[in-house]
Amino acid sequence: MKLISALLLVFVLALQNGGAPELRPLADILALVSQNVKTGQDALPDFLCSEKVTSTAFNSGKIQSRKSVESIFSIRQSRENREILTIDGKPAKKNAKMPRLPVNIRGSFNFMVYFTLSPRWLQWYDFAQKPGETGRIVLEYETKTGQKDLIWDIAGDNKVAHDTGKAWIDSKAMQVARIERNLLNIGDFSAWKITIEQMPFLIGDKEFWLPKSFLTEITEKDRRKTGTFLAEYSDCKKFTAEITIRTQD
Repeated sequence: MKLISALLLVFVLALQNGGAPELRPLADILALVSQNVKTGQDALPDFLCSEKVTSTAFNSGKIQSRKSVESIFSIRQSRENREILTIDGKPAKKNAKMPRLPVNIRGSFNFMVYFTLSPRWLQWYDFAQKPGETGRIVLEYETKTGQKDLIWDIAGDNKVAHDTGKAWIDSKAMQVARIERNLLNIGDFSAWKITIEQMPFLIGDKEFWLPKSFLTEITEKDRRKTGTFLAEYSDCKKFTAEITIRTQD
């Protein structure tokens, strides 16, 4: 398994009383959601979370290799840091580095949400509404034909983004609750899908919508060979001088 370094026309809201749906322009929805994404990103202080990464390579559906890593994940001064606690369930050595993984995805926190729905990047996508779900707005999106400003680093090979995806927006908070993205211009790979599930975390005295899970699923040119990278986050809190990052001896 190759190591990978990467990284609405109308809004319909069903009324709670079962009456006719309320119509809202797509531009209004995108403006509000994108501003919320930007505001949250700009206001997010240094913070840390408990993280569990599970990386797995498969051949014909059978596990070929798997590695799990538990750590304290933090973002300080806009830079990602990890203090490794366990590797495959065993205590890690002090100052241990992330081990070699069957599938390794870098920058795997909320970058994809910002890259898709912040005001700076909206211009490079076409959006459309799909049938909604209870409490959620459902949107589909696709990178604009001919755009050349969005570039992916696919295992060291720069590729112009040609992607399709879907986003679920919490209709009360107008925040991204879930986002999926299918990368189509991916060189030697047959398929590459990213799924992020988000939820509100209290960081300091403010609420921020952050990932509770980040999943990448890839298929190589030989379709028998597939892999997954799953990062799960919990207990996110503000990073302060009173919080000490612990490591295992």
